Amino acid sequence: MSEPGGTFALYMPREGVVVSRVRGHFTGAMARAWVDTIEPYFASGERFDTLHDWEAMVSFDAEARRLLTKWIVQRRGLVKSARFLAKPGIVSLGIATAGLATAVAGVELRVCGRREFDEALAHVVEARPGDETPAGFRPN
Repeated sequence: MSEPGGTFALYMPREGVVVSRVRGHFTGAMARAWVDTIEPYFASGERFDTLHDWEAMVSFDAEARRLLTKWIVQRRGLVKSARFLAKPGIVSLGIATAGLATAVAGVELRVCGRREFDEALAHVVEARPGDETPAGFRPN
């Protein structure tokens, strides 16, 4: 999805893995598209590792943060892990703020660096059902 000031992509490189990528500004409409696209998969009851490449995100609507936080809390039993690649600044602070609400529901939102993100992504894409996650990539 592309809007003035930002782009958003969501893909599933394999069963049980969701990856998002945001560049620029993340809008409430993008967050709604995220939920609308992924909800049918989560509604099936499958548990997911989620990885979010938000390193190039520069800002976000408060509506987007609220919508995704609420959705994660509602789907808490289906989120095995939630890892975010983000630079220090407003985006990392937004993830930390959302993380306060999701932690109460038992879902840790973890901001990590490029190396950990890439290693975790490679692991979950190559893993077979039942494989353990790597050290530092703890399922929720």
